[in-house]
Amino acid sequence: MPSLALAAYSSNYIPNEFKNKIKIIKGELEKEIRTSYFAGNVDVFINKINNGYLYDINSQYPSAMLNDMPVGEPTLSLETDLDKIFGFVYGEILCPDEKTLRVPFIQYRDPDTKLNTCPRGKFKRLIFSEEMKYAKKYGYTIKIEYSYLFEREQNLFTTYVKDHF
Repeated sequence: MPSLALAAYSSNYIPNEFKNKIKIIKGELEKEIRTSYFAGNVDVFINKINNGYLYDINSQYPSAMLNDMPVGEPTLSLETDLDKIFGFVYGEILCPDEKTLRVPFIQYRDPDTKLNTCPRGKFKRLIFSEEMKYAKKYGYTIKIEYSYLFEREQNLFTTYVKDHF
């Protein structure tokens, strides 16, 4: 299915002005950037709902595709101001205490156990800059060590998403 979706997008939907901006990243950089991707974060804290609603969240991915996307050649940077970065940042993330944030949401994969958790305290990982900016609103902090900067592009998948979802 992913190959079919890519073929449909590439042959029918990619705007001409974006064709040279979408890069296929390979090698060590690809492996490192892939460490920042996690599956959906689904946790059940209370397994009983009275008078609640059921929502189908299948459309989260197409909805996310309508956001600004990283394109172009990645550039390694030592910039530490998150507000000046669009791309991926690596650093020490500090999750706030339970009084500030009841349920942590930034995921971390333990290199030894390979388990994904949303830990409290400090941990290091690569994370998409916009996800970290969102997390800052809830008390997370990050000490950036380095980043991969990308160009920011809007409406990369808008027509595709509107036609298919």
